[in-house]
Amino acid sequence: SSDSEDEAAPAGVPSKKRKAEPVETEEHVEKKQAVASEDENTKVYVRGLPWSTTEDEVKEFFATCGEMTSVELPLQDDGRSSGTAIIQFNDT
Repeated sequence: SSDSEDEAAPAGVPSKKRKAEPVETEEHVEKKQAVASEDENTKVYVRGLPWSTTEDEVKEFFATCGEMTSVELPLQDDGRSSGTAIIQFNDT
């Protein structure tokens, strides 16, 4: 007996060959895009900022990205800046 891939698997034993994955149609892709735009992410998490960065500096830097509804500069437990910013943009 040969180990050729052309031989059929014995009855009751699943084939080891991979099944072809379904191909998405254009219509299906368009639906995905429509759903994505309805539930668009509007919060940005920025890391690696200098500890001296102010809220005004963050707002000025990201002003061209759209209207911001909030900017947070979280502090560490000891009161120092964490070097991060969380920016919420208007979703319109």
